[in-house]
Amino acid sequence: MHNPNSEILLISIEKEPATGEYYSLRRFGGRFAPLGLLCLAATAPDRIAVINSSNGTQLSEYLQDFSNPKAIIIQGGDNPTDKINVDTLSELRERFPGARIGISDPGGAHREPFDFTVTRTGKTAVLRILRGEIPTGIFDELPGERFDTLDIPEEPMLDGDYESHPEKWLAGRTIEVFQPWLGLLDRSESIFSWPGIDWVAKLVSWLNLSGYNAVHFRPSGLTPTNLHELRSVMLNLNMPFAASFKIREDQHFTRIGAPLRQIWLYHPAPETAHICLDQLARIKAADCQPGLQLNRNSIGTATEPDLLATAERICLDNLHCWALSDLKRVMARFWRRRFFSRLAGLRSAGELIMFMKTSYNILDILLS
Repeated sequence: MHNPNSEILLISIEKEPATGEYYSLRRFGGRFAPLGLLCLAATAPDRIAVINSSNGTQLSEYLQDFSNPKAIIIQGGDNPTDKINVDTLSELRERFPGARIGISDPGGAHREPFDFTVTRTGKTAVLRILRGEIPTGIFDELPGERFDTLDIPEEPMLDGDYESHPEKWLAGRTIEVFQPWLGLLDRSESIFSWPGIDWVAKLVSWLNLSGYNAVHFRPSGLTPTNLHELRSVMLNLNMPFAASFKIREDQHFTRIGAPLRQIWLYHPAPETAHICLDQLARIKAADCQPGLQLNRNSIGTATEPDLLATAERICLDNLHCWALSDLKRVMARFWRRRFFSRLAGLRSAGELIMFMKTSYNILDILLS
């Protein structure tokens, strides 16, 4: 339960896709927990509150619980042109006229029309605000290579139905983890770091306490070398997990085994397609299930059929950015020879439920 007198509000607003050729398409999966903000709020849990909203109406309802915060920080993205909805900013100023409103920006530039910008994890920024400083301009810690170590919440995460895409489901409730050790930079696509196995072990224990039975680690500073340490931690906690990587030539996957179930490669592009094919083969040789996270730049090349034939799982980013013809082609090509074999291979009620959700996603695309 948040303190209604919290002095700082940390806000994550999920972007609503712009209307496009296939905006009406629904799908299961993909709502992410604001783990970075929750870890940042653990700096002073009685004085900092987290709001995670999927739309403007929901945000308005959540804001009614708070009285007079000193500052509000919105979790921004890598792209400086991604501006928060003007109506939302206006509502915040109208509802809390005395609050300073800021946004995070990994690029290090001050964003107008916000009062201040945070370019790093946010820990130093919130501590300065709690000490009584008035945030303005670039309001952050001094530049440096190391990031502040964030705390991990003590209370379990009870609010929100956060669960991974059904194709990433491993066993029981599966949660996707970006880089919560980076606070406001949790979902940055330009900054990657790894906090060390001790910090991750505490995080995973907290996720287990919060009711999650499996973890999908998104791309971060994790390396194939770290997988052996990570596997030991997950084995002790009896938690299946998946690991994800950006595509690089110097990655070597060796046989690891349970509880590592899947290794995912993110966003192959025409210039990295040959590396991706080699990495998929390495993952299979390591006795692990290879997956591909695709965006609209990943398809339409000569290697597309080989990539889709080699991967055993796929997920698609930002569906509203794709041409419907590309979506249908990729779905049909990937599932043509897999659908009934996957169906015949189901071994539990949980697998059946997730496959039904996957089937809904497939049919929603192919029949649109």
